[in-house]
Amino acid sequence: MHNLFSCTACGTENQVGNAACSRCGFKFQYYCPQCRSVVNGDDPACRSCGHALNWPSRAINTDNVKEKQAAEHVQREAGSWLLPLIGLILIIATAGAGVFVIMKMAAEPSPPLVTDNFTAVKKDEIIIPDTSAPQISSIEIISISYNVREIHWITDKPSTSQVIWRIKDGNVAHTEKKEAMVVQHSVELTSLKNKSTYYFQVKSVGQAGIEAVSTEDKFDIGIPRGIASVEVAWNAMKTVEQQPSVFKTVVSGEIKNTGDVTLNIKDIEITITISVVGKPGTSQVIASLDPYPLELYPQAVHKFSAEVPSRTDPVYSITTRVINQ
Repeated sequence: MHNLFSCTACGTENQVGNAACSRCGFKFQYYCPQCRSVVNGDDPACRSCGHALNWPSRAINTDNVKEKQAAEHVQREAGSWLLPLIGLILIIATAGAGVFVIMKMAAEPSPPLVTDNFTAVKKDEIIIPDTSAPQISSIEIISISYNVREIHWITDKPSTSQVIWRIKDGNVAHTEKKEAMVVQHSVELTSLKNKSTYYFQVKSVGQAGIEAVSTEDKFDIGIPRGIASVEVAWNAMKTVEQQPSVFKTVVSGEIKNTGDVTLNIKDIEITITISVVGKPGTSQVIASLDPYPLELYPQAVHKFSAEVPSRTDPVYSITTRVINQ
C-alpha cells in the first residue's frame, strides 16, 4: 500500500514513480532526498546532484492497480453505452405510443359516407341503418263533399304518402306520390261516382327505401248501409193564384228520415198521386225536394213540394221510397 498514493487533482490512486496521473494526466512532482531538487518519476538519478534514486518496484501490488483500473474502465464503458441505451428506450416507447394511437383510430368505425338518405340508430356506439318498413296505423276516411273523400293515416317514422285505389270490378289506379317525409299522411280522392263502392290501400316508403302497404279497405259513395227509410212528416194542399183568374194547386210538406243511416236527397223519391171523385183514372207527379241541405241525417226533416193538375175536389196520396234499397 506504501507504493500507492492519491492524485491531488482527481483522487485516483497511482503508483509511486508515475510521471503523471493515470486517469486525469496531472503531472506529479518528486524531490531528490539528497538535494531536494525536483526530479521526474522513473529518473534513475537526480539531475542536480547525481544521487541515485531508488523507486519501488512496479510489480508490487500491481494486481490492486489493475483491478481498480479495470473497474474504472468498466465504469467508463458503462457510461459510454448507458446514455444511448436510455435514449433508444425512450424512442421505442414514444414510437409504441404512436403506433397504439394509430391502431386505436383504425379500430374505430368510420362514419357513413351518406347519412341523409336513411334514418340511423346508435347501438353500442355503432351506427346501424334503419332498414325496417314503416308501421301504418289509424286509417281514417273523411267525407269532404258528396264525391270527394280524404284518406288519413299515421306511420311510426317519416315516410311518403300514396293511395292505391279502384272502383269495384275496375282498374287499379295510383294517386300521385307525395315525396315529403311525414308521419301524419293525407291523400284526397276526387270525382268519385255516385252509387259506387271503392277499394283502397295506403302506401308509405321510409327513408331507407323500404315500403309498407296496408290491407285493402273500402268505402261507399251514395250507398247507405243499414236501415234506410223515410216517411211523410206532414203535408197540405192549397190553391194559389199565379195571375188574375189563373190558379194552380200545390201539394207541399216535409219528409223525415226514420232510418239509421244518412241519406242523400238525390236518393229519395216522393210520388204524389191525384184522383178526382167520380172520374176514372189518376195522375202522378214526382215532388221536388229543397236543394239544401244535400244530406238527410237520421231523424232530420226535409221540405218538398209539387204542382198537381187542378181538379175539382182532388184527392191525393203521397208515397216515398229510397232508391236502390
